[in-house]
Amino acid sequence: MISDKQRVELAKKQAMLKILYQAWLTEKRKYAIITVVDNEGNLIEYHPSGNQRTVGHVKQPA
Repeated sequence: MISDKQRVELAKKQAMLKILYQAWLTEKRKYAIITVVDNEGNLIEYHPSGNQRTVGHVKQPA
């Protein structure tokens, strides 16, 4: 069983990882084409020029 203290620490770590991931992704977009899946299952391609386009769709598991 996880204690309340451990739960709080885990939440802090998750928040920090989210911040670090967003910073990495922002930097990476400056010089590379990045493809990610959004919450609706759309495959989005981000280009260094600032353009983005939907290139496909991923079926979400039931």
